[in-house]
Amino acid sequence: MSYEQYNSDNNVYEMTSSSHHRDMERNDLSYDKKTPSPDTYSISSQNDYVVESSEETKLSFFNRLAVSLKAETKGIEPVTEDEKEEGESVVNAASMWFSANMVIAAYALGGLGPLIYQLNFGTSVLVIIFFNILGAMPVAFFSIFGSQLGLRQMILSRYLIGNLTARIFALINVIACVGWGIVNTVVSAQLLNMVNQDGPNMPLWAGCLVIVGCTIAVTFFGYKIIHTYEKYSWIPNFAVFLVIIARLKISGNFSTGEWTSGPTTAGGVLSFGSAVFGFATGWTTYASDYTVYMPKNINKFKVFFSVCGGLLIPLFFLYDPWCCICHGCC
Repeated sequence: MSYEQYNSDNNVYEMTSSSHHRDMERNDLSYDKKTPSPDTYSISSQNDYVVESSEETKLSFFNRLAVSLKAETKGIEPVTEDEKEEGESVVNAASMWFSANMVIAAYALGGLGPLIYQLNFGTSVLVIIFFNILGAMPVAFFSIFGSQLGLRQMILSRYLIGNLTARIFALINVIACVGWGIVNTVVSAQLLNMVNQDGPNMPLWAGCLVIVGCTIAVTFFGYKIIHTYEKYSWIPNFAVFLVIIARLKISGNFSTGEWTSGPTTAGGVLSFGSAVFGFATGWTTYASDYTVYMPKNINKFKVFFSVCGGLLIPLFFLYDPWCCICHGCC
């Protein structure tokens, strides 16, 4: 039996027998089964093969919009060395936490010592200093992992406590984020509502919409814009708190109070310390998120102490004045 085979060299069809074709297939199979010599194997093993694809990747409308606005489109994937920025400074990490804690929530927490736990000013200050330092250390420690591994904190936790356990803590983190989001939004809306009390003012629902809208606008752009915003957002808050401190000085309504001891004081110290510690260390669930674009060769001690400074300075600054005001009112 024979069949036609096209010869591309001569542009003609040739007749080939089926037996000859089977012989060719048998020779091909035997050739494939041959084991290459060691020399051939060693040479081929040293070659690096790169598979290239000509398939075009199309971005979605949302991704194209984000790219055009220079927003961050990277999700939970690790940040590679090529994506890290050599010029990223530890000042960005410090200013990030400085602004995040220069807020009214931290200011109000300082009043719990004299108002709720009946602690005098000196005891409250010592509790604030000691427990804030304890709370800031985990945040600073895990911030180092962001620069070294390029992993977000919740993803990093999978390697420390396992995938299933990390999901439990992720759920707790979601609940905490919702709670703090409500607190910060409602309090800010109340402040907007207090403006122009004698005339038309902003209702609470409108204030909530303004705060939520501004928050989404900033967070939409991701890492770079958040750091740029936080680098300057502390300035107006700082000015307001300075005015409050000046008013406290003018009023003269302040006393340090008596030093006390005993089980009641010890319980108050631990309770107030737990609240102070929880506020500071609560940022640990986001710690490495804000250092993932730092170069891997950055000094670890600089990262650690810059984050500590960014956390502790505003907390010390805000807790103590409100502690003074509340103690003066008691």
